[in-house]
Amino acid sequence: MIILLVAVVFIASLAVYRLYSIKKVLLTFSGNGLIVGDGIGSYEDGVQGVHTGFTRSGGIFLDLNESSRFLYIKFEDAYWKDDMLRDIRPLLLSKNYRVILGIQVSEKSITDMSIGESLEPDVAALLYDGETGELIGSIARMLTSNTVYLSSSWMVVQPPPQPPMVLYQDGHLRLTRTGSDTWVLEGAAWFSLRLSSKDMGSRPPTYYVKLSLEITVNLKSLV
Repeated sequence: MIILLVAVVFIASLAVYRLYSIKKVLLTFSGNGLIVGDGIGSYEDGVQGVHTGFTRSGGIFLDLNESSRFLYIKFEDAYWKDDMLRDIRPLLLSKNYRVILGIQVSEKSITDMSIGESLEPDVAALLYDGETGELIGSIARMLTSNTVYLSSSWMVVQPPPQPPMVLYQDGHLRLTRTGSDTWVLEGAAWFSLRLSSKDMGSRPPTYYVKLSLEITVNLKSLV
């Protein structure tokens, strides 16, 4: 069993939040930044094995773990640091990754945000190799959440802030509600990164990587 220390419960608990149960969640990654889409278009729930929706706590998730689709992450173009905050060479290749991604704002559902409101969200993802499906590790950027989730195969437990405040403040991610059914997440920021380990007796070291992205979230009516 792999024990993986990640960041926040919303990427593990994929129970769909039913407030907007008559609408599908679509995520569109722009070509800007170090985390980009696969060029096919939006990621839509139920299409090509993609799962999207609202988490139990009102965040947004994207699950590509059983999908034929990917995200391309340009890890080799990113800045990296070790646990002593020293610059290091990239530890992961730039290539396709299947991900389970979560986006959460503090103390409320993103659907409670006002139009024009902009907040700093917690963001976390599990990373799977795009070819083999092997669990590679996790990335996390969070300031407000402090949650533990246990399942039969892995564990989520990590107190904020992650990454350390000196890196957290070097960059930003902003989630802005731009319309009644539209949000945009954009920015460049440092994430904590842990690589998976099969050694039950050891805690995997933490590294830090600075990544940029731009995601548009839309709700698509089913009626």
